[in-house]
Amino acid sequence: MKWLNMFITAIFFFFLYASNGLAQNSCIICHKKSEDTDLKRPTMKLADDIHFKNGITCEKCHGGDANPAFQKDEEAAMDADKGFIGVPDKGDIPKLCSRCHSNAQYMKKFNPNLPVDQYQQYLTSQHGKRLLKGDDKVAVCSDCHGVHNIQPPNVITSKIFSVNIPKTCSKCHSDSVYMKDYGIPTDQYALYKKSVHGINLLEKDDRSSPSCTSCHGNHGAYPPGVTSVSNICGTCHVTQREMFLTSPHKEAFEEMDLPQCIACHGNHGISNVKREMLGVGENSFCINCHDEGSEGYLAAQKMGAEQDSLYKKIEQAKLLLMKAEKAGVEVSEGEFILKEAHNAFVKTQNSVHTFSYEKFHQVIVPGFKTAQNAVQQGRLALNEVQNRRRWLAIISILIFIVAISLYFKIKAMSKR
Repeated sequence: MKWLNMFITAIFFFFLYASNGLAQNSCIICHKKSEDTDLKRPTMKLADDIHFKNGITCEKCHGGDANPAFQKDEEAAMDADKGFIGVPDKGDIPKLCSRCHSNAQYMKKFNPNLPVDQYQQYLTSQHGKRLLKGDDKVAVCSDCHGVHNIQPPNVITSKIFSVNIPKTCSKCHSDSVYMKDYGIPTDQYALYKKSVHGINLLEKDDRSSPSCTSCHGNHGAYPPGVTSVSNICGTCHVTQREMFLTSPHKEAFEEMDLPQCIACHGNHGISNVKREMLGVGENSFCINCHDEGSEGYLAAQKMGAEQDSLYKKIEQAKLLLMKAEKAGVEVSEGEFILKEAHNAFVKTQNSVHTFSYEKFHQVIVPGFKTAQNAVQQGRLALNEVQNRRRWLAIISILIFIVAISLYFKIKAMSKR
């Protein structure tokens, strides 16, 4: 069976190799036989390459003539008159790739849904603009997609698979030596890995969680400007963005040139929302701008206090229901109400983005009522526990009395 599996696998790769024309390609033939590791290495990666799987062979990028007749004639195979360029200069790679990827008619042969404006987008990116100025350290197509083992973005081993994107970007952006001339931080990846987005994507495999390209773009990658931050965050956090845009903070942030969402939540190191962020405690964000006694300070103080009260009420209900459930009482109705109270708490966290105590208060009041209802359910469940224990005690006493009576009755009968 083992030999049969090996034989089938060998046949499969033979047909894959032959169907792509690789067996009749002088570039492959020579490089595969080469004793130079650098020359041989590309041929070892071709099995996974999307281009080779579609019959696009070496000469389409490197030029020259791949006629198998030239496998022993390097000069003929690498004739400059036949377009041979060898290893392309890094600065030429985007334009080289665009010869196919910007040709809509040609690309329809392979994937009609694939965009054909990547090169145009790239020219608008920070990478593309710097490349045109002669900076060959910036990322080009091959830095992100790979070279001879390019894979589609939906393949888990692809460099641009959603979970792999942060690490791909970090190859340059986390290298302090490589990035020293650009005056930007190199801790983005380290911060992202600990952020709520990074944990969800990298540890929990939640592929809906944003990575670098979700916020910065991919081919048209560019740092978000101050006024565009909320648009980017708002693609996922729609409700919060709508609240912010109608809040008094929108105008205030614009006057102070603050980057909206980032001003409070940060960018690469975004953490889970915590209660301490609201209010006037030492970990509150509100006190960074609002002085003690100001209107904003007092509003934040009231909002923080009310949210804390709701949280404590929910925790009280949770504890009561937990005790009752451990005692064997059915508490499903109370747990359902408790979930509603928790949802109400989440709504208050969202309503903070209105930055209006009146609107916040309107949202939190129903939450208090629901939480109090959950507390009441917990108390009723614990009363049920007490009633059961009370009746158990009474029944136990009655059984004891009956047992004693029977004992003396049987004893008297035995004497007769």
